[in-house]
Amino acid sequence: MINKQALTSNLTKTAIATVGFAFASTALIAAPANADTLTLDLSDATNGDKAADYPTVQIELSQTDPSGPIQATVDVVPGPTGAIGDLRGVFLNLPNGSAVTISPVSGGPITAIEGTANESGRIGNSAKLNGTGINFNAGVEIGRQGISGGDDYQTTTFTISGAGLSLSDFTSSTFGVRLMTVGTPDSEREGSSKTIGTAPSTVVASNPDGGSDPVGGSDPVGGSDPVGGSDPVG
Repeated sequence: MINKQALTSNLTKTAIATVGFAFASTALIAAPANADTLTLDLSDATNGDKAADYPTVQIELSQTDPSGPIQATVDVVPGPTGAIGDLRGVFLNLPNGSAVTISPVSGGPITAIEGTANESGRIGNSAKLNGTGINFNAGVEIGRQGISGGDDYQTTTFTISGAGLSLSDFTSSTFGVRLMTVGTPDSEREGSSKTIGTAPSTVVASNPDGGSDPVGGSDPVGGSDPVGGSDPVG
């Protein structure tokens, strides 16, 4: 069982502190070069045959310090026809017993945070994933319903902090994102999308030089030897 009392208390305090929080810049906050990462792609789960034309969503979780916060960057990826959508909610499953704090970093502002344990996961008006058949125990509302006044966000970044929380807690975990006002930029954008995706089963580790950890991959020591290869001088 989730420690719902601690979860709800921490999330509620953060939500109150961050209502109305916004940044002028919506630039992507890239994961630091030395961060371990989990990257997953979410696709539309409720529009049937039309789903192929809808935008997808990419979520990257990164952590530079095993005892530090996890940064979540959520990006809308335009569909084949250029369709985009306004981020309304990000849904996830926090590990059992975790008391966490979710804090905004950049992009779409966090307007509410809720600890829930049901399929709809309603946070605010339209920020829900009912109909997907997937349960989540936490949700983060992004902005407000509608895109008037510039409330049209295709990216958001926030941190998830908690004692002992690590990327391995999210491996093979399901995530969901609600998109509203879906369509091509020059259209009425009257569509809506509920996207679902599952994280990889392993974390991509980084070495101190910033590259991916070669452990388990090809060993450059056992690869071709440039000494015995062709000599550019000759």
